[in-house]
Amino acid sequence: MLTVVEAEVERGTVDAAGLARLLTRSARQVAERASCGAELLSAAPGLAAPSAPRTTDAQNVCGVPGFVLPKEALVTSRAEPGQEQVNDASPGTWACDLHLAGSAKAVVSFSATSDRNLVEAATKAWGGSATLPDDKGRAGVDEAVLHCADGDVHFATKENTDYHGALRAAGIRGLASVEVTKATFQNFLDATAAAHACPRVTIP
Repeated sequence: MLTVVEAEVERGTVDAAGLARLLTRSARQVAERASCGAELLSAAPGLAAPSAPRTTDAQNVCGVPGFVLPKEALVTSRAEPGQEQVNDASPGTWACDLHLAGSAKAVVSFSATSDRNLVEAATKAWGGSATLPDDKGRAGVDEAVLHCADGDVHFATKENTDYHGALRAAGIRGLASVEVTKATFQNFLDATAAAHACPRVTIP
C-alpha cells in the first residue's frame, strides 16, 4: 500500500519552504509508524519553482511536441485548452499542471520522473496496472513504470474532481470517463516516452 502525505492551500498564500518542512516531518512520522525506511527524509527537499503560466498550445500540450488531448477529453465552454505551468527544474523529474479554460475550473496534471524513491513507491503500490509484454514495464489507465534505457521511469496523470464534474455534465461517466483518462494518458506516453529513452507501449 502506498501512503501519500499532501497539503492543499485553498485560500491565501503559504511559505513554501515552511510547508515543505512540515510535509517532510509528517512523511517521516508516517514512515516511522509504518516501519518504512525514512533515512532519505532527514531534510526538507529542495524546491523548484514552476514556469510562469502560459497559454496552452493545443498541438503541443505542456510544451511536449505532438502531445494533443483527445477530443473527448475536452468539454466546450467547461474544459478547453487554457493555461499551463511546467516544472522541469528538479533533476530527473518533469511535471505540468494544465489549467483548462471554462466554468469547471478543471485541472489535469502530468508527470514523468526517474527519481528512485518515487519509482520504487509506485512499483510497490500497483493497483489496476498490468504487466506489459516484452518486459517493457507496467501500465494502468493513469500511470506506468517503464523499463527505459537509463533506468525505470514513472509516468502519471491526475485529474481534479472539477474535471470529472465537467465530464459528467457532458454525459461522460463511469467506464466512459475511465476511457477518457486512458486515452489522454496514452497520448501523453506516446509523446513523451521517446524523450526519456523509453519503449513505445500500448496501455492494456
